Amino acid sequence: MADPAWGVHTEFEVKLLEVDLPSLRRKLVALGAISSGTQNMKRYVYHPHDMVPGSHRWLRLRDDGRKTTLTFKHIKSDKLGDTDELEVEVGDFDSMHLLLTKAGILPTSYQENRRESWELKGHPGVEVCIDWWPLLEPYVEVEGPDEATVMKIVKLLGFTPDQVTTLNTMELYERKGIAVHDHKELKFEGV
Repeated sequence: MADPAWGVHTEFEVKLLEVDLPSLRRKLVALGAISSGTQNMKRYVYHPHDMVPGSHRWLRLRDDGRKTTLTFKHIKSDKLGDTDELEVEVGDFDSMHLLLTKAGILPTSYQENRRESWELKGHPGVEVCIDWWPLLEPYVEVEGPDEATVMKIVKLLGFTPDQVTTLNTMELYERKGIAVHDHKELKFEGV
């Protein structure tokens, strides 16, 4: 949901861990979902001013293979729908990174991941993604326009509400004992 005064969008997203991916893909196809393929993504994360690492507020410059966006994210809690984001599309990843650094907004990290995206026919605003990150097992994200829609899709995919988590990716790393904020680069090379 967007705040018209600021253009802030509330993110409704859950994760499913330890998923049988071939089975999930068969279920998605049976539901009429269409894959947009797999994209290699790259991002810089910035914590300007009071947005220190771990503050749950940051800027992200991301190239998802189709478009480049600059996003302000604020995770207020681990509850579904308690994350705000404000996102704008920008023309060029490297030029925007240079602009930010010239303005004194320096990156705290560089990260890569891969994403396989699916859109469900008849469910506007819903996206199901399989994400791969270095040092993590792949996981599934279900994002939609509101909490009820997200949970409906979770059930359509054959999962129960107790199988979802609202942990963010950095918290998944923390559960494995990996402090992402201690890594200036998180890449697939050498992993």
